[in-house]
Amino acid sequence: MTPFRPIWKPPRRQTQATYNRFVRDPKHQEFYRSQSWQQTRERVIADNPLCGPCLLNGILEPSREVHHVESLKIAWDKRLDLDNLQALCVACHKRIERDGP
Repeated sequence: MTPFRPIWKPPRRQTQATYNRFVRDPKHQEFYRSQSWQQTRERVIADNPLCGPCLLNGILEPSREVHHVESLKIAWDKRLDLDNLQALCVACHKRIERDGP
C-alpha cells in the first residue's frame, strides 16, 4: 500500500491587473501615470544611472526603477521630492519592497 500524498497545487498567482484593480490605491495609480512623475523618474535615473546598493558591492547594474524612501502612504507630500527618491535596479527594488531597507 502506498502512503497518502496530498496533491500539491501551486498558489494562484495574482495578476498585475487584479492587483491594480483591488489592492493598489487609485490615487497612487493616477500619480504614477502623471507627466510630473514620468519627468521626475527620468531625471532621477539620468542623475543616477547605476544602482546605488549594487555599486556599494562593486557591481555595475543600471538603474531601471525609482523607489520612494518614504512611501506614498506615509509621505504623500514628498512624492516628487528628489531627496525621497532612489534609483535602483529591478532586483534591488524588489528586495527593498519585500524586506525593507
